[in-house]
Amino acid sequence: MVIKEVLLYITMLKLEIEALQREYEDLKIIKKEPLHQFQVVKVEKIGEMFQVKIKSPKGENNIVNILEAFEEMGLSVAQARVSCLDSFAMEAIASPQWKDKLCSVDDFTQTLLKAVVKSSAPM
Repeated sequence: MVIKEVLLYITMLKLEIEALQREYEDLKIIKKEPLHQFQVVKVEKIGEMFQVKIKSPKGENNIVNILEAFEEMGLSVAQARVSCLDSFAMEAIASPQWKDKLCSVDDFTQTLLKAVVKSSAPM
């Protein structure tokens, strides 16, 4: 009986570790110097729309580069919230401008990540 409980416990721990690994993989993190500065871009598909969460250090033209990335992917911003007190943060919901142009979550995430890195790169 004890062995069964231990095996069940180990199995549960393995499942928790796998869930944490999936969650970690979903976050696209690039660390830069100094260590407290970082970029996080998370994109989730909700129906036909995309929910976007971005956090990064303050940078020149952050919002411009990000909105250009939305336009490049053929998406329009339906709703957005932006903050730039200590760092830059943005939450947005975007929808496709054209029904026939589809983009993947991975492609959109990479495009946004490039825009954020471009914004925070030293000039």
